[in-house]
Amino acid sequence: MNAIGLLSLFLLYSCTYTTPVGMREHRFGDQPRKIIWLQIAGLSSEHLIFNKLTDDPAAQDSVFEKFICHGQSFDFSAYGLRSNPHINFQMQLSGSENIEGQCSDVEKKPIWSYLNELKTYRLAIYESLINEQQSLKQYTACQEEQQGQYLDAVALVRSGFLPPVKILDPPIDRENSSEEAEPTPEEENFSHLNKERIRNAGFYRDQSCDLRNCTFPLLENVISLYERYLSKQNKYFLLVRDFRYLDLLNSGKVNEARDYHQQIEQLLRYLIDETNPYETLILVSSGAARPINFPRQGIEWRDYQNKGRGLFMANTSLIAPSYAIGARAENFCGYYHSADFLKRIFYNNRKLKFDFDIL
Repeated sequence: MNAIGLLSLFLLYSCTYTTPVGMREHRFGDQPRKIIWLQIAGLSSEHLIFNKLTDDPAAQDSVFEKFICHGQSFDFSAYGLRSNPHINFQMQLSGSENIEGQCSDVEKKPIWSYLNELKTYRLAIYESLINEQQSLKQYTACQEEQQGQYLDAVALVRSGFLPPVKILDPPIDRENSSEEAEPTPEEENFSHLNKERIRNAGFYRDQSCDLRNCTFPLLENVISLYERYLSKQNKYFLLVRDFRYLDLLNSGKVNEARDYHQQIEQLLRYLIDETNPYETLILVSSGAARPINFPRQGIEWRDYQNKGRGLFMANTSLIAPSYAIGARAENFCGYYHSADFLKRIFYNNRKLKFDFDIL
């Protein structure tokens, strides 16, 4: 290696250092080239008990215990103390408290717009939805001059109880026909059973879901999207937006919520195992967190374990948990507002400044 190469390595690693955080080794100063962000509506710190106190010995170690930084975010907007999780998530993504769930939200640039300016990031978003209003796709209908710009270069996969999309016949060859070409479908079909690589950004919908039935295969779908679209890229951004977990909690379906929590844990364990912590930031945040009062002991606890009974849901919390591991995870320890997530992702500890002008 020549002198210039040695100097470059020295400058790179002299700006990073390794030290224990929470009795775990962590290297400070790494810049994430790959960002994986899970937004889980309803997630609360108490829910780790789903794993810690169980009859299954293999499931007792929660993956959240591996995370380097545990934070708490103030979960209210400029317009209300208890916002819906879609509003909370938009604050996190845009770095703004002024989110209303209206077309004015489009004026606040989300994180993928900054990354898209670099022209080196592949961008993907997966949504697990209960209704159409929770989807980012709704913003593409805002202001005609901005249509298509909000989700430019993003592969958006939606799963949930969504209105059916009419699948049109293949477009007519306009060069060999006088007939006008049919428009292409707004959303292409997506299935985790398909092993072919996804090559283009655009809108996709989960084939396993319709208005009457949806299995919400979060684990299989996200892994499929990751492996088919992102895993071979040098730089990527993956966002997972989940509203299903909160819906199960609100509906009192405790056993289903517990199983779904297991899916989240398995997904995080897979992503941690598959990525390099020196170049990847894995972040988990919540919105509209629902604390749970678990039974004390005895018969009440047995009813919870066997039948999912005896749990009492508190009102949505004004503070939500966050968890981070990997490059720049140190920025997510402590207390901060939901609108500060974006700044903490872009804050460069080596240069003591932001990677983007987002202030």
